[in-house]
Amino acid sequence: MSENDDFLLILGVPEMDRDHQAIDALFSAVAATGDAELPSLLDRISRELEAHFAREEQLMADGHVPLVECHKAQHRMLLREVAEMTKVAPVAPAKDLRRLMQFVLPQVVAAHVASVDRVAAAYLTGDIEDRDLAALRLQTAAAKV
Repeated sequence: MSENDDFLLILGVPEMDRDHQAIDALFSAVAATGDAELPSLLDRISRELEAHFAREEQLMADGHVPLVECHKAQHRMLLREVAEMTKVAPVAPAKDLRRLMQFVLPQVVAAHVASVDRVAAAYLTGDIEDRDLAALRLQTAAAKV
């Protein structure tokens, strides 16, 4: 595990867990990446997130997970944010880009994993509980504020 241990939440769905570990490894690589290589690493993170989201959405469709459209909307929102980061990465001060890649983006992705991914995984494993739905309702309400 990395310094982003809060990101790495094992959900019990092997496909999702493997992808999350790969994404975590990319976030962990930020610390050892030189300033000039940060934009390239951000591009790799962006491509991995996009591929992961596509695989996850297919997994949810195959598993007939309800709320898949809400989940897809969150994926699109995250990808838009990463795309904006990628656009400014070549001219952004390395210190600012490193902070975004090492702390901000991992926290945003971790929140996604801990909320909507956790609910999707619970459906996929047949382990959905009322508290999973309650957490999702809280997140949806906060997004409307």
